[in-house]
Amino acid sequence: MRSLPPLSLLLLTACSYPSFVASKTVEYEVPADGVQRLACTTHNGAITVTGDAAAKPIRLRAEITARATSQAEADALLHQLDVRRDLVDGALQVGGQGPQTGWTTQSSFAFTFAVPPSVRVALESHNGALRVTGMQEEVRAVTHNGEVVVDAAAPAVATSSHNGDVRLTLRGELREATVETHNGEVAVEMAAAGGAKVTVETHNGTIHVPANLRDAVHERGLLQGRFGEGKGNLRITTHNGDVRLR
Repeated sequence: MRSLPPLSLLLLTACSYPSFVASKTVEYEVPADGVQRLACTTHNGAITVTGDAAAKPIRLRAEITARATSQAEADALLHQLDVRRDLVDGALQVGGQGPQTGWTTQSSFAFTFAVPPSVRVALESHNGALRVTGMQEEVRAVTHNGEVVVDAAAPAVATSSHNGDVRLTLRGELREATVETHNGEVAVEMAAAGGAKVTVETHNGTIHVPANLRDAVHERGLLQGRFGEGKGNLRITTHNGDVRLR
């Protein structure tokens, strides 16, 4: 069988990508009573969560986009897309929903929340940035492609991105924070009152050692030390990417 030249393959791929788009924005208010945890997942799309003491009820905005090979198909798919909002055992579970098959990769759901700071947060996106600010309880943010930004006074923070930078500002009384990224730079500002013990590992990347890191032991690809009293724990692991601490 005769193979196609690279340019032909590129043009064929471009032609097969759904080029017709339909979109809508929807807003909801969800009673905050009984909500202890927010769990939001999306295949394509960013998720932003802001802690707001006045967010009673919880405010949710979703930007929904459908793609197809004709405008009529895109409009029809958009009509079938909605936002799932289920409260199960104290967890508000939010995500996109649509037809039984074929809609996940041809649509995107970008979510924006305002929630009470005392709610625990768990976010997951395959393609999309994750941003969390102002929270005071546990934060978990995982994405495959996209940056992760967290500025919170949470006792526990777990972040992961396969392809994307991770930027954390850690405040309050930190117990444990973990950062994992395969390809991306990591930047962490330690503003937690009790500080933290620090372990950084990188395969290909430069570790920038801050002057205020105590008892620092720096070898190739490994850094250990502590900020302040070292009450919490901070562990950073990256394969390709620089690490900056301050």
